[in-house]
Amino acid sequence: MSAERRRALLYALSVAPASTLPLRALAHQLDLIGYPVSSDRLRTDLAWCQEQGLLGTTDDLATLTERGVDVACGRARLPGVACPPPGAP
Repeated sequence: MSAERRRALLYALSVAPASTLPLRALAHQLDLIGYPVSSDRLRTDLAWCQEQGLLGTTDDLATLTERGVDVACGRARLPGVACPPPGAP
């Protein structure tokens, strides 16, 4: 489940303006697509993704990196992040 949630997190950032969202908005987006998370779980996932070079965080914002876009879209694969299903955006 964590791999799918991380993929959803990356995808939500990839479609956001400038690939950046405040953490509360990111949590709301995850909730809307079926991945409700606590603030602790969100911060843990963000820290893991940041360690992998998929995103950066500053204060209350998360910003996707180029590598994060590639993983979110399925152009690159990373253990711990689910691959998008065929035909998915």
